[in-house]
Amino acid sequence: MINGADFVKTSTGKTQLGATLEAAEILLNVIKDFNHKTQKWIGLKISGGITSVETALTYCRLVENIMGKDFLTPHYFRIGASSLLQEIVSCELKSQN
Repeated sequence: MINGADFVKTSTGKTQLGATLEAAEILLNVIKDFNHKTQKWIGLKISGGITSVETALTYCRLVENIMGKDFLTPHYFRIGASSLLQEIVSCELKSQN
């Protein structure tokens, strides 16, 4: 962050252990502290293991609790959820039938 990162990320999403709520909470608190010291906002990307809408919403609630609703925008918060796409598509197909 000191060297100019725009975002930090929980995981590459390509490892067996991806994002965890604990890691996200630590990163959010570091981002918040960094903002208080520098007045610069750094974004957070949650990656790895986000395979359900419920899990994604759990991360959204964590972000809102720590950072507030204004942080819940793509400018600051992103979810790397390529595996979640399949669940969303499946739900959409079911609702159309």
